Amino acid sequence: MRIAAAATRDRVSLDGVTFFVRSEPYTEARRRTIEASGARAFSSYGMTEASMIAIGCAAPTAPDDVHVMDTRYAVVERTRAAT
Repeated sequence: MRIAAAATRDRVSLDGVTFFVRSEPYTEARRRTIEASGARAFSSYGMTEASMIAIGCAAPTAPDDVHVMDTRYAVVERTRAAT
């Protein structure tokens, strides 16, 4: 986002540049800043213990829309006795 903001400030177009944003929430304000520079971005969700869990949507309705990699992960329910 800082690169996009600096490009906009300096009137340098980042048309054709795609940012892969991670580590912090991809908010509407961040999306606007990046797109104002002419660039675009998509986000992902992951963690050290499980690697990438979800990848940004190609046609999002919100900046942080992602698709869960359901071929890599599963939710497994199990019954536990109440204690």
